[in-house]
Amino acid sequence: IGNSSSSAENALKLAKTMKHPNVVRCLDGIATPSGEILIITEPVIPLLDWLTETKSVETSKETFANAVTLGLSGIVRALSFLNNDVSICHGLISHDSVFVTPGGDWKLSRFDIAGKIDNEFLDRHQLLNKCYQSPERVNQDRSTLRNMPLHAIDAWSFGVLLRTVYGGEVRRTEDLQNCGCIPKGLTQAYQKLLKSAPEKRINIKKLI
Repeated sequence: IGNSSSSAENALKLAKTMKHPNVVRCLDGIATPSGEILIITEPVIPLLDWLTETKSVETSKETFANAVTLGLSGIVRALSFLNNDVSICHGLISHDSVFVTPGGDWKLSRFDIAGKIDNEFLDRHQLLNKCYQSPERVNQDRSTLRNMPLHAIDAWSFGVLLRTVYGGEVRRTEDLQNCGCIPKGLTQAYQKLLKSAPEKRINIKKLI
C-alpha cells in the first residue's frame, strides 16, 4: 500500500510489466478513490522475517547456508537483468526490497524509484535506508551519480545486503569493514562490491 505519488505509481507500473522469475509477481494493482495505490502480489514474506524463522527451525548450518546461497543467486539474477539487460537502476536494494515465497524463492520488489539516473531518480534516491547508500549517495554528489556506471549504485547496496544476510543488520558504515561473517568464497566479491571508487565496483552479473 502506498501513497499515490510518482514513486508508488512507478512501483506499480514496473511491478506489472517486469516479467522475471526472480521478481515478485504482481497479480493486480489499483489506485483507490482516497489516493492510495494497492499492489497485490503472490504470497511472500519479508526477507528478515524469513531469515529469523528459518534460523529457528533449521538444525543444519549447511542446509541454511545452501538456502541462503540459492536465495541470493536469485536476487543476483534479477538485479543483473535490470542493470545489464534493460539498463535500469533499481536504487532501493536492501533487505526491505527482498521477499521470500512459501517455497523459499527469494524475489526482488520495491521498484519505487527504479529507472534511469535522471533528475527524477536523483530527487528520490534518498528514500533508501542510509545504511545501504553508497558514499556518493550519502554525500548527495549528483555529478558523480550521473556519470558513474549504472550498476555501481546497486552494487554497493547489494554488498550491504550480503553483509546483512550473513552478519545481521548493518547499523553503521563501520560494520561493513567486518567481513568475517562473509563466506570465504564471497569475500573477494564482497570487497569489490564495496569499492569506494564507483567505477571499480564489480558488475553484479559477474557474481552469477
